[in-house]
Amino acid sequence: EGWQYIEALLYVGGDLVLLPLTTVVPLTPFGRAIDFFCSCISLGVFGWLLALLGSLPVCASSKRWLFRLTGQEEREESGPSPCSTLFSLGLFIAIIMPATCLACGL
Repeated sequence: EGWQYIEALLYVGGDLVLLPLTTVVPLTPFGRAIDFFCSCISLGVFGWLLALLGSLPVCASSKRWLFRLTGQEEREESGPSPCSTLFSLGLFIAIIMPATCLACGL
């Protein structure tokens, strides 16, 4: 793209946190592909962080507190099966992400 190093760093950093930190954008197909790849990586990192935060003990105690507050009975929940998780991931990667890119004009 011919950007200065600081502009590229600000663009990728802003892309990771969903804030525009610079006015430069990728114009070439290769630059857009790299931008798309970095966006996918950042989506995975943020999803992992969200799962990590959700597994902290404070979230479990908050859940118990909310059940007591609402008077509902807390039930044991089983997680999704690995097959359904992989199917959902495949559906997201194969259909949702490309459709979003087409809608946004990538």
